[in-house]
Amino acid sequence: MSNWLHDNMSEGMELAVHGPVGQFNCIDNPSDRVLFLSGGVGITPVMSMARWYFDTNADVDMVFVHSARTPRDIIFQRDLENMAARIANFKLNLVCERYESGQNWGGYRGFFNHAMLEMMAPDFMEREVYCCGPTPYMKAVRTMLQEVGFDMRRYHEESFGATPEPVKEQAQQDAEQAAEEAEAIPRSDLIQVFFSATGKSVQIAPGETVHAAAAKLGLHIPKACGMGICGTCKVKRLEGAVEMAHNGGITDEDVEEGYILSCCSVPTGDVVVEY
Repeated sequence: MSNWLHDNMSEGMELAVHGPVGQFNCIDNPSDRVLFLSGGVGITPVMSMARWYFDTNADVDMVFVHSARTPRDIIFQRDLENMAARIANFKLNLVCERYESGQNWGGYRGFFNHAMLEMMAPDFMEREVYCCGPTPYMKAVRTMLQEVGFDMRRYHEESFGATPEPVKEQAQQDAEQAAEEAEAIPRSDLIQVFFSATGKSVQIAPGETVHAAAAKLGLHIPKACGMGICGTCKVKRLEGAVEMAHNGGITDEDVEEGYILSCCSVPTGDVVVEY
């Protein structure tokens, strides 16, 4: 995928993106205690869940266990250590198969096993478990949990594999439909969003957010939750009106002063934003 993008895409091209899809998420399985298990690049989806809990200040007790070949192969190490240092409800455990000459390592060594798990999360039997990694890693984790009588209805995993043909066909259809709908919008219906600090402006389709408008211009408004909860994407609206469907991430006082959350604010007409 990455190689194809570099070989075929260029700056300014637009893609119709389908998704996200899948059932590997922490929203559908709410729990106040979770255990994240990852191996190698399998850390990506569980890191996304952990970051979402972290960014939204969720009252969820997290134990994060990541396995790598060597200390040098640990992905997101700095981010993980920062999260562990910032909040008390995030416990980090790193396991390295081995360490090379000259490397300092004070963490777990070898292959992740039941004895390690007991030390890392003594209450793992009562946690919601999310696992992602190489196939042998996930098979070993499943076997380990089954052998101790873990309720596998609380075990969730993400495996890597080829995209099923029906999914690819649906994505193609969705992309073509999105392109047709975009071309069918009359220019008179487009909405202009002007960013005063940078002097940049863009026209967007009805229903698009202020944050999406900024992204089209290459402007990066910091964002964390994307749901109007954390308040990270707050900007000031100078002119025009928006419909903002937030979830408590902004105070009434801020709203009165003209501030909006760009991730969930949809312009109802031309607007000017201080950014």
